[in-house]
Amino acid sequence: MNYLKINILVVEDNLQDYIIFKEILGQIRDFFIHIEHAQNISDALILVKENTFDIIFLDLFLPDSFGQDTFTTIEPSTGATPIVVLSGLSDKNIALDVVKLGAQDYIVKGEFDAALLEKSIIYSIERKKYQDRLEKSEKKYRSTFQSVGVAIGEYDYTKLKEYVDELKAQGVQDYRTHVNLNMDNYMAIRSLLRLTQINPQTLRLYECNSMEEFNEHLGSFYVEGSLDHLDKLISALWDGADSYEGEAHFTTKTGKPISTWKQAKFLGNELGYYRMLMSTSDITSLKQKEEQVRAQSHILKGISDGAAIMLSDAPLDESLPHVLEITGKVLEGEKVAMFR
Repeated sequence: MNYLKINILVVEDNLQDYIIFKEILGQIRDFFIHIEHAQNISDALILVKENTFDIIFLDLFLPDSFGQDTFTTIEPSTGATPIVVLSGLSDKNIALDVVKLGAQDYIVKGEFDAALLEKSIIYSIERKKYQDRLEKSEKKYRSTFQSVGVAIGEYDYTKLKEYVDELKAQGVQDYRTHVNLNMDNYMAIRSLLRLTQINPQTLRLYECNSMEEFNEHLGSFYVEGSLDHLDKLISALWDGADSYEGEAHFTTKTGKPISTWKQAKFLGNELGYYRMLMSTSDITSLKQKEEQVRAQSHILKGISDGAAIMLSDAPLDESLPHVLEITGKVLEGEKVAMFR
């Protein structure tokens, strides 16, 4: 049988509590356990520096450290080692607060046996490994997020999802029958999306210098052409899709119109909130080129129609005014699009 080797540091100043704890550890048959003992935070820091531990059991109330400070003093030196708090009955609330700060678990002295202790060890070690992998992945993601050459925003869409789920719970079959999306209520619906971060490319696109400035001018970015984008985004969420893409129109901080192509990805709530990534490609120049081609095509058709009239059998004095009228209307309507 292969035994799991576990190196444990127990930081406990009460010798009787330590002896009881050690005896219960000895009852765990699936581990080969090596234990180091420290009675104060100073000795614990030395042991952490000189050894590699798989898990640390930490009493918060020591001769040279007290409460949360005990955890925050030793935690920066532990690296990937999980910490489990040893708590007295009267200290459970403090232990819970320390778990919120990053401890993996807490156990109450006198209220655990070998089975519970074994479960806590396995759980804490595996949970810490998962958190470390997630943290490394997040750091890599953040670096890529900031350096990528496409405008990207990260959003918390928890409130929007709750809003959609509530409508469904009320029996609404199509949210459009309940929500008449327009410029008057746009920002109220849009506020259900919380921007958590944006990259430099997004700031440049909207002519802003910081995320704070972006949020400050957020309401001025939206125009009638923005409505369809939000409508389709909500529709994708309503239908349970994991992504959405489409054209959207906005203005920048200085009021310059921009046409964009939006791609959104709903990532779920793996970080404790429902996260969405949205990339934005500036297609303003492309749309302008398309408009110019369309205008030129319209003008050429007008010229062609005029030429056909001129080549007809109709007398020139009858056909010429008609040709000039057609040409004039076409040029008047398209000259701005063609030459801007």
